[in-house]
Amino acid sequence: MMQLPQTSNSTGLAVTVLGLLLLITALVIKKKG
Repeated sequence: MMQLPQTSNSTGLAVTVLGLLLLITALVIKKKG
């Protein structure tokens, strides 16, 4: 896992979760298509 600065821990976590959701969505769309 990537080490995130303590100051932007929550922000970094939110960005990571959003990135994973986008990646999973793209993979699902690719499989359906």
